[in-house]
Amino acid sequence: MQSRFKVRYAGAAAAIAVAALLSAGPEGVAYATFGFELPTSQRDYRVYNNFTNSQANNNSTPTANFPGAVGAVLAIWKGGVDWESRTYGDGSGDPTQGNLGDGGAEFDWTWQGETNGVGGYDSNVVSAGANCSSGVLAYAEGVSSNGWRIRFCTGWTWQDGPGDNNSMDIQGVAAHELGHALGLNHSGTFAATMYASINGDGVPDRSIHSDDTNGVQAAYGTATGSKVSITGITGSTAIGGTMAIAGSNFSNSSNEVWFTKASSNGVPVKVTGISSSGGGTALNVTVPSGIQDGSINVKSSASGGQSLSNSWPFEIGVLTGPVISSVSPSGADQGSSAVLTISGAGFQGGASLVLTQGTLQIDATGEAVSGSSTLTGTVDLAAAPFGSYDVTVTNPDGQADTLAPGFSVTDPTNQTPVLVSIAPNSTD
Repeated sequence: MQSRFKVRYAGAAAAIAVAALLSAGPEGVAYATFGFELPTSQRDYRVYNNFTNSQANNNSTPTANFPGAVGAVLAIWKGGVDWESRTYGDGSGDPTQGNLGDGGAEFDWTWQGETNGVGGYDSNVVSAGANCSSGVLAYAEGVSSNGWRIRFCTGWTWQDGPGDNNSMDIQGVAAHELGHALGLNHSGTFAATMYASINGDGVPDRSIHSDDTNGVQAAYGTATGSKVSITGITGSTAIGGTMAIAGSNFSNSSNEVWFTKASSNGVPVKVTGISSSGGGTALNVTVPSGIQDGSINVKSSASGGQSLSNSWPFEIGVLTGPVISSVSPSGADQGSSAVLTISGAGFQGGASLVLTQGTLQIDATGEAVSGSSTLTGTVDLAAAPFGSYDVTVTNPDGQADTLAPGFSVTDPTNQTPVLVSIAPNSTD
């Protein structure tokens, strides 16, 4: 048996929505948009967890990709993640999907946790408690480039995970409503998350359809190779620790790292003025106070959707291992003794420094760690063969990082030949 629901709109947005839905588009295109983009300053979303039935908050099992969240909060957070530009974290965390993060557009959210009220029409808050007409499950209101608000209706039994009979899935409905919030109207494709009604309990709508992907890409543009992205974090995530972020297209300077704010008002905690290294592939940030478990984004000095990265899971106080960003000097002559300075993050006292070339290993001596972001050590190159070496730092807990290649040994006798012109012998 199929269960259908409607999504209600109010005000001028409704007229725009209907016009967009009924207007003719390219052949085969079923999605429709409201014709606006959320600027990067309006990419936050939050939850007021006022769901009252027990099934809405009986999932108490946390998942690594969504630290600090359970129940309805976790379900709504996941409902937004599939719209993101790329795989969220490692893509795991939902039993109904093999991958989370299928939008492929220059659009990403910044998760801002829980709040304590439903907020206004431009608050970017998802909550329950609305009285609705028959057949309506939830609705988005105030939808514009200035923000939105989503309300779940009280006349339904809500569930925070698959398996509860005679109830509706919070995550699937949240995915639909957050699609409206980012600017998508209803789709004409029955299997799409943005179709005007859903099948069964709504669990299938957790995973966006190719038509939904086409829609968000039409609204924001397809994510290109110039979009800022995060591919991993290492180092310390403790408050005051140094965390290293790996990715691409970071600006040379003036980057920002956005964190989920504690007692959130929707505005991320931002660490600003950060320079990158490795050609825009790495940056280090000191983890600030006033934050909570959640996710991070990197904002480059560029503008538009390409300047805001995908969000990445972040949990306070988790040591994720050392990371090497640079080695100085980058090389030295055979027969010398070189003091290497390794810059990065997550270095622990007692860390070891090793150069390797194939099976050859050169251990450093006198290693010293300063502030978890700098390690120094001396290497004896008296008998070191010429060529490139990998540089490895290993913490006492066994976690390690390697920069390959990170150092080179050169031949001090290899002089550049100088051409000398000699006049031929002459006889008088």
